[in-house]
Amino acid sequence: MTSLIVNLEEGVEESFRFPAFEERDVDAGPGPPARSDAQLAEFQQDAVRALHENFEKRRAATGLLCLPTGAGKTRTTLEWTLRHQVARGRRVVWVTHRIDLLNQVHRDLVGLSWLLQGLRRKLSISRYDGHGADLRGAVVLATAAALLRGPPSPKDLSRGGFKLGAIVYDEPDPALAGEVLEVLERIQADRKALLLGVTSTPLRPDVEGALQLPAFFGGQVVYERSFRDLLHVGFLARPIFVRVPLEATDGATLPSAELDLSRQGPDLTQALLSSLGQIGARDEEIVDHWIGGATRYGKTLVFACDTEHADSLAHRFAARGVLAAALHGRLDEAERAARLRAFREGAVRVLTHFGSLAEGELVHDIRTVLLARPTKSVARLLRMIGCAARGPRLVPGKDYFNVVECVDGFRRLGLPLAGPVVARWLESDITREMQPARAPGDSEVRRRGAAACAALAWLRARGLDPQEYAFWGELLWLRQDGAERSVVVLAGSLGAVEQALALVGPALASEHWRAAEEHAVILEASGALRAVDWNDMLFDVRRTKRLPELRRVTDLRPTAEDDQASGALLELARVALERGVEEAASSCAGAWEQQPPLRARFLSAAALQSEMLRLYPQMYAQARLRQSQPPPPPAWEDVEAFVNLGVAVACADGELHEAEHGTILIGARKVFQLEAEADLQRLGALVATVEASPGDVERAARRLRSDAPFATVLCVFDWLLHVGIADSKFVEPERVCLGGVAALLGLSQDEYRRRCSWYLKIDPSVPIEVMPGTRTCAACGASFPDEARFCGECGVSLGE
Repeated sequence: MTSLIVNLEEGVEESFRFPAFEERDVDAGPGPPARSDAQLAEFQQDAVRALHENFEKRRAATGLLCLPTGAGKTRTTLEWTLRHQVARGRRVVWVTHRIDLLNQVHRDLVGLSWLLQGLRRKLSISRYDGHGADLRGAVVLATAAALLRGPPSPKDLSRGGFKLGAIVYDEPDPALAGEVLEVLERIQADRKALLLGVTSTPLRPDVEGALQLPAFFGGQVVYERSFRDLLHVGFLARPIFVRVPLEATDGATLPSAELDLSRQGPDLTQALLSSLGQIGARDEEIVDHWIGGATRYGKTLVFACDTEHADSLAHRFAARGVLAAALHGRLDEAERAARLRAFREGAVRVLTHFGSLAEGELVHDIRTVLLARPTKSVARLLRMIGCAARGPRLVPGKDYFNVVECVDGFRRLGLPLAGPVVARWLESDITREMQPARAPGDSEVRRRGAAACAALAWLRARGLDPQEYAFWGELLWLRQDGAERSVVVLAGSLGAVEQALALVGPALASEHWRAAEEHAVILEASGALRAVDWNDMLFDVRRTKRLPELRRVTDLRPTAEDDQASGALLELARVALERGVEEAASSCAGAWEQQPPLRARFLSAAALQSEMLRLYPQMYAQARLRQSQPPPPPAWEDVEAFVNLGVAVACADGELHEAEHGTILIGARKVFQLEAEADLQRLGALVATVEASPGDVERAARRLRSDAPFATVLCVFDWLLHVGIADSKFVEPERVCLGGVAALLGLSQDEYRRRCSWYLKIDPSVPIEVMPGTRTCAACGASFPDEARFCGECGVSLGE
């Protein structure tokens, strides 16, 4: 068979290396029109101004610049470097860990030498790496490894008519930055030289390593724009996420030790990735999928698991008639450049790649990024998709690009991938998931039918019209007996369910389940999922060690038979409500035998009975609500006081999280019985006002203490506990704030500690007291000590 992999070796030098020193005439090279990024975008101009302000006007010694991959961070930094440092006779040392990044900066320096026109006649560039140790240039390009082996002295860097003006540390690795920064401090000439860090890692608390970076640079973030920011201004194209489940790995044996290490670490281990890359049937599925959508996908960059996988995938594409080439670190500089050039010019349609692309190696008109290399890391995924994110400013008409994420069932192995997290963070409302082209089996049809029946019944039990809700897909998990179970996910609730699922993987890895368990009340109160279903799923996950997965099911729509089955299920729950659970349970067998819609959806009468018992608490709670007297008009001063306390607790850690905002709304509704539409609208406006301008905490606590019954005060405090943990973390400032609020509300230390023990388990030094008796929540059946006035499972008040 003749290989269709493009032969790029003819006419290419056997090796290519930059000179240790070179000097360029700034008037002799290509001018600005030769580069597509000759003119900086508005945000890039803002970044250069911010750097000038920080270092020249504020006289700061350090700073950090954060721009995502695809945003031109190298181009932006070189604008400041050449015009504000080199033009003034100052030497710049540019440091990075990777030789390919350093080589790209070298190319960009040559191509941007015109920035010095009218300011200097020549630009000199030196290399301080594994092949050279020259320090004469106005810009010294150094690898971190070379500096660690033999750091130059400040005197060495101040010769030849230049004084050391700035050190640029490009893409600092948090794991190594401390050691490298020690070296940089020694060559800073009494720290008179400026130190600038440049990174594409998002400075977000939920991205691994991100929080360390500002600290390395004096805590000074000079300028930051996120991927999402640049989507909103139209500089970057919008990603369309396509999740492709792969069946080949379902039966594959992956190394259990590497799976365990990958669960504990920030990403999959290289050994696990290499094992994945050796599954030939998986590669065939990937190639099949791409060929099926070749017209849509167009020019594609494929991220492979390792070097061998990149070569193997390129051969597989070629064998199917696709012009393909592999790109990885084993290629020499000239061959790598030639393959990239062929991809850029269209001679190669699919480029399989292992490693990282430097900023200047990006090909602007890539239409698809195919992630054959799975990742848990949000930072890594953002860098990978950033390779194709250049938008309409550089590629007219390119408003979007495809991100094809190969899904290997890792979520169910305790390894949730980063794709859904990034899609939600980027506010992508066009996330799609493609299923394998196969007809569902009988068990799958029955499982989805049962899920649809339960969803319809739950909506009706809450007094809602099912026709106003669209089904998105299902939340699927493995039960202890090996069978699969799923529940319907509504389109409007997808974000809430994804946010909750993000807690399950860390819980499985750490065996700390409180945050995931606490989310049951939020999911039910927001109408996303029943608390009982969420708790059932967590119970099974803890025992099977297999994570659930969200599965898009485009044809999951309620049928007439689903409607009939849900009506029959509701009738059984009404029997339980009116004549007792035992009678309803005994009726299930006859209903299952006599009604085909029920028999088609539930495997047995026992399965039907189990579903009826899950629905019954909702029916009971609704009946209690209808029988109760209309609540008195709310005291809005008390509501405002509660909201002020909730916002104070939420903001104690410096950030008001969306989950905390939702918990404040839910708590106010529960405590003050706000159900009328006008009251809910007023509550929403009140919360927004207080969040924008918080009130006096002490005054709010005094108001509640003097005006509300003590039972209400206790319920208020219990909800404040839930606000504190709603963002899945409980830090010292929140603990201090809650302790202060407890004192202001008149709670004794014993009461405060006891309630923390009941609901949060945050004070292990205080033993949980054995109470003389318990009370049971009528809505969900959970048991609590007699003194508890608030159900920690479903959020309802337990009364006086």
